Amino acid sequence: MLTRFLYYSITFICILYPYQDTFNTKMGICHLNIQSSNNDLNLIKQIISISEILVQEFGDVDKNKFEVNIINNKKSVKQFPNWASGIAFKNKIYILRNKLSSTVLSHELCHIYQNKIKNSVTFPSWFKEGMAMYFSRDFFNKDVSAISESILLDYIIEIDQLSNISKLKNEKEIRLAYQESLYAYKKIVSNYSNSSIVKILDEMKDNKSFEIAFQNIIGISLNEFTSNIDDQIKKSGLTTIFFNLPSILIFISSIIIMIIFTYIRFRNKKTIKKWEIEEQLELLNEDNIDINNN
Repeated sequence: MLTRFLYYSITFICILYPYQDTFNTKMGICHLNIQSSNNDLNLIKQIISISEILVQEFGDVDKNKFEVNIINNKKSVKQFPNWASGIAFKNKIYILRNKLSSTVLSHELCHIYQNKIKNSVTFPSWFKEGMAMYFSRDFFNKDVSAISESILLDYIIEIDQLSNISKLKNEKEIRLAYQESLYAYKKIVSNYSNSSIVKILDEMKDNKSFEIAFQNIIGISLNEFTSNIDDQIKKSGLTTIFFNLPSILIFISSIIIMIIFTYIRFRNKKTIKKWEIEEQLELLNEDNIDINNN
């Protein structure tokens, strides 16, 4: 009975993933499954290379096995968000074949790296996504106005409320959540250096929670940091609103400013002329008074 079950299980997996391979990486043994019969050697090289870069940049992690699954349809994975190109579950990642790129692969492999760290469950969602975006250079260049637009609409998601970005449904909320996550992560790197990230991860590898590790290395509480970031996001968004306006609006704004400037200048000239006339009249009055006295 057990033999028959194993036979059918293996047969089903082979049908689902016509191409399979197993190979070593710096993060452990990788099982690659592709829903295609094509042998993609370049993909294997990319996985090995990205894994090596992750370990070089952030340090060693447990070498337990992990899976990379390239799928044709997101419906084959129940929890796959409609808006996503890939998703990570513990030691498994799923990437849509038509969305596969080095950026998406780097992003999801970064999540695998994170999940291999002790107490990874204590990672805030914003840190995980910010780190994955920063590592994969997934900077959402076309969506830089997301924060500015949200400030105009008086809608900002507070950083500590980003508990599970994958559950968001609204497209603008998703864009905003990723942008804010990246913004917060970049602030850690710019204000405290990239080595601070490594030190936080090292503390977690020593079985500390993210919150404790963060305070030990950064020197302020996680709550204080997220509160500061919320304030900075609002201020930074306001300064970028003008630069994200369409060129026609900038042109119109310039014309309006010129009209206002011209009006004020004309009004000031009239005021000065009026003062000059009043001064001349006062002088005439004084002369008349002197004549009468004589």
